[in-house]
Amino acid sequence: MGDFRLLDRSAVAVLNEMTEQCRFNKGLFSWIGFRTETVEYTRPSRRAGSTKWRVSRLVALALDGITSSTTLPLRVWTVIGAIISVLALGYAAFLLAYTIISGVDTPGYASIMVAVLFLGGLNLFSLGLMGEYVGRIAVQVRGRPLYIVAEKVGF
Repeated sequence: MGDFRLLDRSAVAVLNEMTEQCRFNKGLFSWIGFRTETVEYTRPSRRAGSTKWRVSRLVALALDGITSSTTLPLRVWTVIGAIISVLALGYAAFLLAYTIISGVDTPGYASIMVAVLFLGGLNLFSLGLMGEYVGRIAVQVRGRPLYIVAEKVGF
């Protein structure tokens, strides 16, 4: 996929209205929602030199794309933290029942395991929840319009 695009004046006008400082243009081109067409072509091989895109720059570009277009990774950590906390509580109930029925195998094991698992899950959940707030702040600060009018008729 090449990075060449032909944009009409209305698409350029919408892109120029975006006030974002860190612009991930590939994401913005699809976000504005104008009709697109694809032109298939066979790209000739490079005649001289080599690519300047190293793996580290490609990873940075991917991270820019993820962080500029979605808050899903933040929500994932919230859910993972909640699941770990619930599983830790279930494990605590299991260890309590096992200790009552069978006795204590290793003193302190049950309490340390439950505390570590539950607090770790709670930390992940809290971090994800704070990330949700930061993600909403980021969306608000971008100042993107709620909708884009593609065409005015009769004005």
